[in-house]
Amino acid sequence: MLGKKPAPLVVASLLVMASGTILVAQADVKSSVLGWILGCGSNILQGCYLVLASRVMKGMTSLSVLYYHSILSIPCMFVLVLSVGELETVNRFLTTEKALWARPDFMGVLLATLSMGLLLNYALFLCTEKTSATSTLVAGQFKAIAQMVVGLFTFGGVEVNSRFATGLAANVVGGGGYAWAKYRVLQTK
Repeated sequence: MLGKKPAPLVVASLLVMASGTILVAQADVKSSVLGWILGCGSNILQGCYLVLASRVMKGMTSLSVLYYHSILSIPCMFVLVLSVGELETVNRFLTTEKALWARPDFMGVLLATLSMGLLLNYALFLCTEKTSATSTLVAGQFKAIAQMVVGLFTFGGVEVNSRFATGLAANVVGGGGYAWAKYRVLQTK
């Protein structure tokens, strides 16, 4: 999409990661097909989003892109709020629950949530600016692996079998292979 040809080792590591994801999906007996389709769709859309963001970022800083992204998201969010009926909920909250705005615990959670969202988006754009859209997706894959491992021990409900363990290992090995391949590409430049 950006006119660049990836190194064969980069492609191989991405294929190893993808095969690991397929193995984990097959090992998860409690998952739904719709859930996996939506998850894959989300990853594809995020990949397209990051590729387009990397194109737009030429000559701009991450902070500038974050600012424009925030401003341009307002109309989309407004349409979404209207279409799902959240405007009535927000209006009811503002008119009947005014005491919440004055509570320090509510304001603390609100400010913490806003700060984390801002930092997450800034880190996403900074990673895309300094590396590439694919590198940002692979970094996100490592985050997803960490979330999955924490979720296994926190919430349970997943049967850990050989297919699941092999898929998880393939994800980790593929991600490590990708990092190594990108490092080698940078060393040759």
